[in-house]
Amino acid sequence: MSLKKIVSDFRARYIDKRRLPAAARQNLRCYRVGLPAHDAGLLMVAEARIEWLKRSQDMPAYRDGGSARDFSLLRGWASSYPETSGYIVPTLIDFAARSNDQPLADRAQRMLDWLVSIHFPGGGFQGGKVDAPERVPVTFDTGHILLGLAAEVHAFWRGISAADGACRHLVA
Repeated sequence: MSLKKIVSDFRARYIDKRRLPAAARQNLRCYRVGLPAHDAGLLMVAEARIEWLKRSQDMPAYRDGGSARDFSLLRGWASSYPETSGYIVPTLIDFAARSNDQPLADRAQRMLDWLVSIHFPGGGFQGGKVDAPERVPVTFDTGHILLGLAAEVHAFWRGISAADGACRHLVA
């Protein structure tokens, strides 16, 4: 099969706007319009990103408190992803403190509670999405989750046990 045929088939399957969900068609229209003429400013952009992170926590398949791995215009929200949830936590905590936003701090705590609930007895955390068929501790993911646990200890003086277990897992 030629490259031209592959590209043509891809466009027919995924780019044909009549076959896309309504949200994807709207997004395509926005992309075609281009960037706005004015700069919204850093605070507005930061607030929009925080809103997206909040939505990523509200929308995963299991609504378990973690942040979705990704969003697809074709498939919607994926299930929660421990690794990214771990390194999203410090952002939520920091923005909550800077904006005096207690509900955002509560969201961070809910994400942390979920992470602690999936903590393996040996100290590690699983890799991949929470509904992965094989759940084994992964060093890389445990390290990223440790960022969130350390932020919890610093901000709330909680979570020392989970952070200690993750550290011991990484050292081992």
